[in-house]
Amino acid sequence: MTNIELVALSPALPEVRAHFVRQMRKLSEIGADGIHIDKMFFNTGLDFNPRLTVSPDEADHAGMLQAVEEMLSACRAVNPEFAFSYESTFDRLISYSDIMWWAPWEHSILKITFPEWTPHLGITQPFAFNQVNYAMLRGQNLLVGPRNYCGGMDYPPHGSSECLHRRTHTHPGIDDRCAELRGIA
Repeated sequence: MTNIELVALSPALPEVRAHFVRQMRKLSEIGADGIHIDKMFFNTGLDFNPRLTVSPDEADHAGMLQAVEEMLSACRAVNPEFAFSYESTFDRLISYSDIMWWAPWEHSILKITFPEWTPHLGITQPFAFNQVNYAMLRGQNLLVGPRNYCGGMDYPPHGSSECLHRRTHTHPGIDDRCAELRGIA
């Protein structure tokens, strides 16, 4: 098996942001209605790259915030309803999205502090009906990732696609009830 090395690219560099934004805009152009970004703000520490115009302690976070702003601007130029969620505990991103991963499933201080925030639950296993039901009862958003985030909604053994369809199309008023529950979830 070939191992692909991962490297950290500084989002404080305009060329890195431009490449990232170009890729995200392309997804929007081909029909994606949103994007979930994993592992944001991995805290690389200080970045002493001499090409940066920001201080070493601001490069990572300031660059990532700028990248998110540029990405949303580009994608929402294509689709004004383009959505964004992320995996991070950095509450500064709540001004860009009210959905984050790495958060408690239950009522929390985060929900009290930011009432607009909604937790979401990852659905990765085939036929995870109990998780789908739990999330819907609690008014949570779903992060559906068939085959452990390596497959699509048409992945045959997953079953969650059909389950989600049944739950949202056969129960009158479920959208209203879920919206109600989001206030107490």
